[in-house]
Amino acid sequence: MSVIQIQKRIERRINEIQKLVGMIRERHMYKVVSKDREWPQVFKIDEKDVETKGIFQELKLDPDDPVHWRALIEAFTRAYAPKDGRPERWTSEAKIDLGFDILKIVEGLPAKERTVSGVCKLLQKNIERYETIGHDRLRKLVTQIVGKIRPIDDRILPNLKKMNPDYFFEKYLGPSPEKKALTPAPE
Repeated sequence: MSVIQIQKRIERRINEIQKLVGMIRERHMYKVVSKDREWPQVFKIDEKDVETKGIFQELKLDPDDPVHWRALIEAFTRAYAPKDGRPERWTSEAKIDLGFDILKIVEGLPAKERTVSGVCKLLQKNIERYETIGHDRLRKLVTQIVGKIRPIDDRILPNLKKMNPDYFFEKYLGPSPEKKALTPAPE
């Protein structure tokens, strides 16, 4: 991601926060706690808390304004709270990543323990990104990737390759020499 893209993303976030502030003011939430009243000490930003201070500065918010705190909380909630409705559709890249995670999990397991249910439990226990996925949903995804292969082993690789050959080879073999040449060296 380029610097310009990052700047545009930050600007969009600032605009979103400012819209939230406007919405909250329109709802008259500012009447509950006025800026004129004493703002509780617990919401004061300590000099050592550079992360929180940085967020307020970057988003052009006033830490002494309770409405701005409310807008920030609402923005974080919208960004990180689980969403209702249909689960997100899994991309072929995410399924390939899951396939490789399955292979890591089953490595060293006896053949009789390589069941879909057992693999799902191990994925949720050992890999953080699967903790929040429901067991039934994960079971369906694993079954989709594994297909009819029982017990689960590296015969799932052709299934993964069919999903997205370019991403599969990049994940399996690493970036191609052409891509490595295009990648800028770290400064």
